[in-house]
Amino acid sequence: MTSLVHIKGGKKLFFDNLQKRTGKWNHTLNQNRKHNILNGSPMYCENSKTTCPYYNNCKGKSLYDKASRKIRKLENTEVFYEIDKCVSVLKKMLEEAVAARNADIHIIKAQTALGKTEQYAEIVKNWIGKKFIIAVPTIKLQREVAERIEAKGVECEITESMYTKIAQLGLPDLEEKLNKDFSKGFTKRGKKTILEYKKEHMDELSPRQLEIFNEILKKRKIGYSGARCIVTTHALFLMKELYKMQDYEIIIDEDLLMTLFHFTSSLPLSDIEKLLELPFIDADNREQLERILELDNEETLQVNFTSLSESVLEKLYEQRNEFTGPVPKLFDSTHVIMCKNKKEIVFIKKYDFGDCSKMTILSATADRALYEDYFSGKTINFREVYKAEYKGKVLQYTAHTLSRAFFNKNGGTDVLEEIKEKYIGDIPVITFKMLAPDSEIHFGKTEGFNVYRGMDIAVIGTPHNSPVLYKMVGAMLGYDTSGSLHRYRVERGGYSFPMMSYADKKMRNMQLFFIESELEQAVGRARLLRENCTVYVFSNYPCQQAEIIENPYLKVKTEEDTEKNEDEIIQNETMEY
Repeated sequence: MTSLVHIKGGKKLFFDNLQKRTGKWNHTLNQNRKHNILNGSPMYCENSKTTCPYYNNCKGKSLYDKASRKIRKLENTEVFYEIDKCVSVLKKMLEEAVAARNADIHIIKAQTALGKTEQYAEIVKNWIGKKFIIAVPTIKLQREVAERIEAKGVECEITESMYTKIAQLGLPDLEEKLNKDFSKGFTKRGKKTILEYKKEHMDELSPRQLEIFNEILKKRKIGYSGARCIVTTHALFLMKELYKMQDYEIIIDEDLLMTLFHFTSSLPLSDIEKLLELPFIDADNREQLERILELDNEETLQVNFTSLSESVLEKLYEQRNEFTGPVPKLFDSTHVIMCKNKKEIVFIKKYDFGDCSKMTILSATADRALYEDYFSGKTINFREVYKAEYKGKVLQYTAHTLSRAFFNKNGGTDVLEEIKEKYIGDIPVITFKMLAPDSEIHFGKTEGFNVYRGMDIAVIGTPHNSPVLYKMVGAMLGYDTSGSLHRYRVERGGYSFPMMSYADKKMRNMQLFFIESELEQAVGRARLLRENCTVYVFSNYPCQQAEIIENPYLKVKTEEDTEKNEDEIIQNETMEY
């Protein structure tokens, strides 16, 4: 009774299951309330005067503790519609967004596999008087989308970075040099490096190689071909500021925020100290660098660097071997966070979309509040398509956290092999890159892949991120980042469940968005909406339309130890996939 009274519905459950002596327990309950016994923590067996015969099995945990770890399905008011109805609504919403005469951000949230690509490909085909920019997450998807639109009779211009074109030359020494420059942040100097290489090796180059060099070095703006549709990637869309191209209707496939939030870099503090020693760093930038070094651990700072001139960039380039990280990127950043335990800073750039063209974003994971906070000053038109019930099913095992650190503490790939042997066999697995380094699809890289369509697959892991990332993104969005992760019972997506999270509602929403987006994108690779297959999920974060299985399924340390470690586990998650 002293345990159940702390649980919603617990009192009713207790009395409903008593077969006699109800009056006695009513009296006891009232007495306990009168003497304030029930306002404290639930009672544990070790505080009892008599020994419980089940103590060794349950480790003295109260019913409250056990129930508090359960995932509860909230009252379900969600209505599912026929898939054809959902497709019809998607088509109507997309056409209305394209027809709108404004510079707003139009966001359409629609389930994976509903047919978003086909709908916007049809719009590109039918709206003959409009020019389009289509931005997709990956180069692979970029080519697939371009082929699909061209099959409908519309010519496409496919944007390519110079690094992609360089791969066609068959010059590994040049590729290595460019990759080193890129890793050090000297992306804007690429063409100069290529020109220098061409001059030095002119006599050794074949006619075909010279032709490719000339193609790369041509000063061509995106849109030079006159094609009615430009297909690009999220990264190039942002890097080349294509969102400012007023003559084009912009459609973005998949969640742009996931790209924006992961554009992070880091620098060791020693690199900041070396920058302060350079005489060509101006006073304003020097002041910003000094402010960074004064930060406390996990303290954030909004920075306002002066852009580096070409001459300063060239001087930095001459000393590039003195630095460990991408120094030029720091001067393009807007927000910094200190990581004293790693003796480094992490930084990110918040893009200015103040003068952007109208954009239509199609995503299965878009979050209205996050878009409103990132694109502050812009009008956000957010609409969600009706949901259809999955044709396939999600079987989800939730007894263990399965974070990265959980794997590290419990044997890494041994845990993966145990799950394969007992539950899933030899089906494709989407998990952390550290557990499957040779897999093309992993957490952090799931969007735009169709190779698992209609297949039984497994999604293994809970993709937590470091508090450093959460705090930095929170600072960028103007949130209160003073709090830290603690265990809460949260409500989201029709479930109530325990999770390490933040007290601040905005920080919590952003953190859960990160985890949920990764999991739902991974589950979406099987295309359950249209395919009769099964996705097995092993994570304690509940997925949409999942059948939850809460029984323990792994041989790990005692449950007590696992719970004790979970707080450290989440706090120490790495940012890297």
